[in-house]
Amino acid sequence: KLQTNFVTMETFIKTALIFLHILCLNSLLIRRPFTSFKNFETSAVAFSAENFADKQFGRNLLDTFEKNTEASRQKSVKVLDKNSVLCILESSIKMMLQEPKILSINRPIRADGSKGSLSVCGDTHGQFLDLANIFHEDIGGYPTADNPFIFNGDLVDRGRYSFEGVMCLLAIKLADPQAVHILRGNHETSRMYLRYGFKDEINEKYDQEVMHKFEELFEALPVAAVLQDEVFVVHGGIGPSSFECTIKELNTHIIKRHRSEASFEVFMDLLWSDPTNKVSKFTSSSRGIGYSFGKEITKAFLERNNLKLLIRSHQVRQGGYDFMHDDKCITVFSAPNYCGQCRNNGAIVRFEGEDMTPSFIVFNAKHYPIKNK
Repeated sequence: KLQTNFVTMETFIKTALIFLHILCLNSLLIRRPFTSFKNFETSAVAFSAENFADKQFGRNLLDTFEKNTEASRQKSVKVLDKNSVLCILESSIKMMLQEPKILSINRPIRADGSKGSLSVCGDTHGQFLDLANIFHEDIGGYPTADNPFIFNGDLVDRGRYSFEGVMCLLAIKLADPQAVHILRGNHETSRMYLRYGFKDEINEKYDQEVMHKFEELFEALPVAAVLQDEVFVVHGGIGPSSFECTIKELNTHIIKRHRSEASFEVFMDLLWSDPTNKVSKFTSSSRGIGYSFGKEITKAFLERNNLKLLIRSHQVRQGGYDFMHDDKCITVFSAPNYCGQCRNNGAIVRFEGEDMTPSFIVFNAKHYPIKNK
């Protein structure tokens, strides 16, 4: 009997050690710890609301953050004072609340009557230098009303520069509302940013008051977009509750902006679901939330809404993007070398020709300076 108990205890210990090993490995590969910013320069610049109408303000902020991030090793410069940050956030919230929950976006028309370009970016996850790199002329170019960008959620967490990325996008949008469109991802919810670094980052760089205002911003974000009446863009995908609805029903009756995704089933569908080739319809997700949806679901959802293509993000893709479901479902991921370990490319989806045939721009990761602790 003692020998049996000993074997049972030995088995239990081995199992526990294996479980702990898996947890540690998962932490290394998925949850990148937030690096503390204790050494801030405090000579922050104050801006008034009048600055935000100046289109050059967003460009200057982007350039300043980019230079600061590339150069920073011992400390980070606080570019914006707290009141300016709160002003940008409050102005952005008011703007977002005036937008529908599912945006309708058309490609711009150039002076010669031809259609301008339109770009869709996937997760950027606090990798600010990679986000800034997207706006260089050899990749996507700077966002304007004639060269608009859609950011498909998950701007925050994991990387150390989520604040800089969100601030730049908001500054650009305030001055030129059609230049940038920001959709909500699953990391723009308290379930995720409390755990994966964004709240810690804001509390280190500013304080809880600023964090509360970011929470208001995230709840004000739209959750999806329809491009040129042909393409549906959403962070995660389709689940049973969203599948049964038309986009009009989702936009006018179903989605309630001021509720967290955890308390509302449609949000879980849209922000968390993933495509699969293992089943044709629905199956439970390995994430423990949301669903995996098959080819028949994508086909039926697009046909019901008279659409041709689904673009979503939410998953790392080694080449930056991929096709599934008879090329009707595209996954795009815009954080290259994700978490500094995955060695993946980043990509954006680009619509440039006379029709809505997608093309892709693939790019590598920028070098991030190593900060001394």
